[in-house]
Amino acid sequence: MELSDYAKSLALELLNRYDSHISSALLFERIRTSWTRLPSHRPFPGLHCASYFGIDEIVATLIKMEGCGINQRDYMGFTPLTWAAWQGNQGAVTLLLTQDDIDPDKPGDEGETPLLVASRSGHPGVVRYYSHEKT
Repeated sequence: MELSDYAKSLALELLNRYDSHISSALLFERIRTSWTRLPSHRPFPGLHCASYFGIDEIVATLIKMEGCGINQRDYMGFTPLTWAAWQGNQGAVTLLLTQDDIDPDKPGDEGETPLLVASRSGHPGVVRYYSHEKT
């Protein structure tokens, strides 16, 4: 399903200020139930959120925005690519891996790379694409 221009506009407005929005805190609470680490000083930016949910059109638009932080770590130490890989969002993985300035092997706080996260999460399609794209 393709997003309307109006829906894209609303999503971008929200995600552009996402790390300080209440929905960021609510999403964090949802995700945190399966993680023991507490949030640090790092935010959960909009690109991370769009990558987590696999909203490809928004990922594509946010990537083009100045200062989007394609390799930025969030409160978990994850990059947008790590979130997309963890959730098995191949479209977002593809969009992120095709960026010239992406660091595809940037590890999280505990050394987990996006490829390792995809593998552990049981997303063979992402693992195959990721591995192929790197060679």
